Amino acid sequence: PSLTCLVTSRRALGLAGERALPVRPLPTPDAAQNLEELGRVASVQLFVDRALTANPDFRLTARNAPDVAEVCWRLEGLPLAIELAAARAQSLTPAQMRERLAQGFDLLAQKTGPNASAKEARHRSLRATLEWSYALLSPPLQGFFARLSVFRGGFAPEAARSVCKEPAAPDYLTLLQGHSLLLTDASGPEMRFRLLETLREFGQEKLGDEARAGLERAHAACCYALVETAEPFLTGPEQGAWLARLETEHDNLRLALDWHARNADLPGVAETGLRMTKRLARFWIVRGHQAEGWRRLQTALGLAAPWGRTPAYAAALNDAGAMASDLGDYAAALRLGEESLALAREHGDRERIASALNNLGLVFWDQCRYEQAREHLEASLQIARERDDARAIAIGLGNLALVHHDLADYETARTLHTQSLTLRRKIGDRRGIAYALSNLGNVASFQGDFAASRTLHRQSLAIRRAIGHQEGIATSLYALGDLALEQGQTARAIPLLTESLRMRYAQGDRAASIYSLESLAIAGQRQGYFEVAAQWSGAAEAMRETLGCPLPPAERPRWQRSHDLTRAALGEQAFAAAWQTGRALDWEAVVTQALAVARNFAVQVS
Repeated sequence: PSLTCLVTSRRALGLAGERALPVRPLPTPDAAQNLEELGRVASVQLFVDRALTANPDFRLTARNAPDVAEVCWRLEGLPLAIELAAARAQSLTPAQMRERLAQGFDLLAQKTGPNASAKEARHRSLRATLEWSYALLSPPLQGFFARLSVFRGGFAPEAARSVCKEPAAPDYLTLLQGHSLLLTDASGPEMRFRLLETLREFGQEKLGDEARAGLERAHAACCYALVETAEPFLTGPEQGAWLARLETEHDNLRLALDWHARNADLPGVAETGLRMTKRLARFWIVRGHQAEGWRRLQTALGLAAPWGRTPAYAAALNDAGAMASDLGDYAAALRLGEESLALAREHGDRERIASALNNLGLVFWDQCRYEQAREHLEASLQIARERDDARAIAIGLGNLALVHHDLADYETARTLHTQSLTLRRKIGDRRGIAYALSNLGNVASFQGDFAASRTLHRQSLAIRRAIGHQEGIATSLYALGDLALEQGQTARAIPLLTESLRMRYAQGDRAASIYSLESLAIAGQRQGYFEVAAQWSGAAEAMRETLGCPLPPAERPRWQRSHDLTRAALGEQAFAAAWQTGRALDWEAVVTQALAVARNFAVQVS
């Protein structure tokens, strides 16, 4: 392979396999007798490539070839081990590398024994290289490297300086990079560094218990500060950049939340963990991590409960209820929302009262309990107006419009959505703008203006993609697919509906998945897959009953027409049998089948 191919292979291994897979074939020590042949061995080419990076004057010669061959052979072709060894080409000859590696192997062989398996032998090879590379670092650099193991998934130089309490962090990072002990990523707005998991585990071993405990506390504090800084920006014009930043740091944020959970018995830690979890709620919802957010919030609420029902506790209850609603657990959503509302009223917190009323109103709307939905949403909107809270007013107008839409009062719905859109644009809430555009697109579709509907949904989708709003992207894809279906454009509809189903199911949004499946059932019926269409419709009906979210009245006529056509094609008895088969199917099995079978729809259409 060429050097370019080897570099590409190295990068791929670094991301996918942490450079743990051997590079084959391996040279044997006597292979060095033929220099040209040795130069074509993949592991040797990798060694030479990395050595040239460290020392541009390095050359594979007849003199050093035996040493290079033995180094690669001893290291079992492990890419990370070869890179670590070759990175020393600036200060060590291949003969010196071979000698030092031999010393490391002698020590490790005493620990692993002569009958070690191939896997144990590879581990010994890597371990020897790690110990050797670590020993060549200066003591301050050794300590800094070990402290960096507190991070997971990467870190910025400033975070390394702060958490590791090392003023010389930028210089030390450069040195460790030169020793192949750090990976770099310059694709984002700032340079980031990352330890491979193998190196991270090795660094953790070099930390004492006391040092590790202090570093974990500092790391958790650093992550909390980031979340606290980010929260106000998650609803404004800069929300896309901040959501992306939190996504980049997600592994570190998880570590910090785990630390809070383990240390919840320490004074103030449970409350801090609850605040951090609550502040991440919007990020989890927008970026498609609702299931994880729901679990994290439940844990944080359970740990914080013994320490008092604080305003932060009430707010977290409300967010947990919203996530439960997104996941289709309406019983939990109502319970948590009502508990949050009661606690907010105890505290006299008008902002939280309005928020809890709004979320409860949406749960009732999902269940087609429109009178209760209107009552709660109007009460929430009234408080928002009294507080002159522009964002809360915009949310309230948009959500109240949903009730009017489902009751076929499209003119009122359009007026309220337009007012909401105006406010959203005024405050720069891009996610809210996308919601308003999407909702206006739905109104336009029901009023028969398909061209306007498509334009509005495409505008919404563009914004959602720009800010990485996964739930919103799936919603827009569904809306565009359903619109195409309504216009008889089945070929255009199928891939959009299929992708929306895939995304919604992956996000754990069972309620939204139902809509995607029902639309795919219509597509199947139109393509002659009548039995499948009946099964999916039956499965959708069963899931609606399980979740307690009936089909909205305004949408029932279309589904009924499709069911009637399917029944007529199959006959009453076959239709009933297929319908019951679908009702009995596990939801995962239904979705898996739909994603596979819908491809046949697309083939037939094309």
